[in-house]
Amino acid sequence: MALSRVGFFRELRHGNADGPSIRESQRNSAQPDEARIVQYLNAGTTLAATGSVVDDALNITKKAVAPLEIATDGIWVWPRDLSYYVEHYHLVLPSAFVEYMRTRSWNPPSLSREDLIRIEGEFLMN
Repeated sequence: MALSRVGFFRELRHGNADGPSIRESQRNSAQPDEARIVQYLNAGTTLAATGSVVDDALNITKKAVAPLEIATDGIWVWPRDLSYYVEHYHLVLPSAFVEYMRTRSWNPPSLSREDLIRIEGEFLMN
């Protein structure tokens, strides 16, 4: 099964140039299950870490809001700062991802070293 990417917004330094717009994903108030989504994103397994931090791309006064890392649940892959943006800017995520989190009862699976090696290879190939 191919990995699905989420949260690699084009405005982010570590985003994809052809990714969705973070500004278009913003909402004025919390979405249903937002706290659970944030918890799930924070609980994902770190796939890659840099030792760097990222600043808020929407508010230049907010610095070092998250580590520059990539997280995964084995099916989906996201930048670690996605939870920050969901919590502070109420980003709407793809419904397929939200439904997947819901089917997992808002708990990402534990991944083995072998899982992470496979996932890393898939992530780097795409």
